[in-house]
Amino acid sequence: MKTYLENDLSQIDHLLDIIKKQSISYLDTISDRRTSVEHDVFFDHESLPEEGYGAEKVLEIFNERFEQAIVGSSGPRYWGYVTGGSTPASIAGDWLASVYDQNTQSSKGQGDVSAMIELEAINLMLDLLGLPKSFLGGFVTGATMSNFTCMAVARQWIGKQKGEDIAKNGISSPLKVLTATPHSSSLK
Repeated sequence: MKTYLENDLSQIDHLLDIIKKQSISYLDTISDRRTSVEHDVFFDHESLPEEGYGAEKVLEIFNERFEQAIVGSSGPRYWGYVTGGSTPASIAGDWLASVYDQNTQSSKGQGDVSAMIELEAINLMLDLLGLPKSFLGGFVTGATMSNFTCMAVARQWIGKQKGEDIAKNGISSPLKVLTATPHSSSLK
């Protein structure tokens, strides 16, 4: 496997060029792509060789087995549910996030720029929306984690109003959550 990793690193320009061309092809045809597909589960595969395949071969296998099942979820005809669409800036950001590979779980906020970038993005959003600098925020992976996080914060806030630390001691009485149209994750 070490040989493949060394070869992939020495060929990184070539690999990224292949990915770039594939990505541009996808984005150029996204408005024509299907928005749903019916496909069989793709579990019929060969055993992984002990020495691995290398990145270019893995991309070839991926394209043969899965590319036809990728839907245009970030395209103009996809109305299934809210999916964050790709923009040139988000693509560049994702690419750089993968390249820099920062550890957002570093202890005591040391050795990582992720928290600083998140705080800067939050401050920019506060400014854009005209919100007070005293507002706090954080980024999560999507609607489910957003609801989960907000429910946890609200639970702790209610406990604080009652002089209790719910996170530490648990809930002593039921809490009512009022909403007109709850996200499915709230019901879970």
